[in-house]
Amino acid sequence: MKVKTLIAAVTLLANAGAVFAGDVDPFVDFTHVVSSKTRAEVIAEMREAAAKGEVTRNIEHVDFSNVASTKTREEVRNEAILAARSRNPRTTADVGR
Repeated sequence: MKVKTLIAAVTLLANAGAVFAGDVDPFVDFTHVVSSKTRAEVIAEMREAAAKGEVTRNIEHVDFSNVASTKTREEVRNEAILAARSRNPRTTADVGR
C-alpha cells in the first residue's frame, strides 16, 4: 500500500511541476512587423513629448504636496470606529484597541 501511495504522490508532484513550468509572459515574435519610423524618429518623438511634460520616464509620480485634511484627527478616528463596528460582529469594547 505504501508503494502505491508513493507512486501516486510522485505522479501528482510531477504533474504539478509541469503545470507551473508554463511561461507567464510567453515570447511574442515581432520580427515580421515592419516599422514605419526609424529609431531616430521615435527617439526624437519621445524627447519632444518629454520636453512637453507628456511622458513620465519609468516612474510613478503622485504629487501629494497640496493635500490638506478637512477633518480633525478625532473625526477620522470616530469614523474608523463606526466603520469597524458596522463591518465587524465584535463588541464595541473590542473596537479601537
